[in-house]
Amino acid sequence: MPFTVNDFQDLLALLGTHPEWRSELRRLVLADELIDLPGLVRDLAAVQLRTDQQLQVLTERVEALGQRMDQLTERVEALGQRMDQLTERVDALAQRMEQVTDRVDSLRGDVIEGRFPDRGPGGLGLLGIRHVRVLSGAERADLASDGIEDGRITEREYGELLRLEWVAHGRDAAGAVWLAVEGSATGDVHDVERAEARSAVLSKLRGRTRPVVAAHRFTQGAQARSVANRDLVLMPLS
Repeated sequence: MPFTVNDFQDLLALLGTHPEWRSELRRLVLADELIDLPGLVRDLAAVQLRTDQQLQVLTERVEALGQRMDQLTERVEALGQRMDQLTERVDALAQRMEQVTDRVDSLRGDVIEGRFPDRGPGGLGLLGIRHVRVLSGAERADLASDGIEDGRITEREYGELLRLEWVAHGRDAAGAVWLAVEGSATGDVHDVERAEARSAVLSKLRGRTRPVVAAHRFTQGAQARSVANRDLVLMPLS
């Protein structure tokens, strides 16, 4: 017998009277997946809620980390500023130390210049150069003038001789010798090079010449040059 509209209306009336039949009817009519759908939706909603909560916690942690990073950046920048200030102070201190060193070297140079004419001959005597006589400033100027006037030296070489601190002559084991003397608080390679260059100029005027550096102390570089150049004389000033 076919199921009619009236039968359907009667069924609805019965379900209204007996609501407990609805679940059984739902189970018979709907697939299992559709029956479980409300529960799945609730489970999904619960998962979504937990995810939102975890995301909120993670967001708060990221924001807190960002704040800490900002604070760390500020501290690093402050430290960088303090380092810059410290570097400026160190540079200023280094400049002051250089100025003090320059003044001390200048004073020592004045002392050397004042002491060499008196102490130089004796000091060179201990190094095997005897009968030393230091030329006066006027004698050294005349020597340089004679050289440029007769064409034996150039204008540049003339200036080098005038800048030479002392000119002396004496005798060593090989005989008569002229001495081109440079003075310094600390004798270094540059002092040696000046003495050697000016000694070469002096040799054009007076023959055999030896470079001499008189100083309170000598660098390793200057000492090494004295080994390589046997004519070089390093004279300590005590």
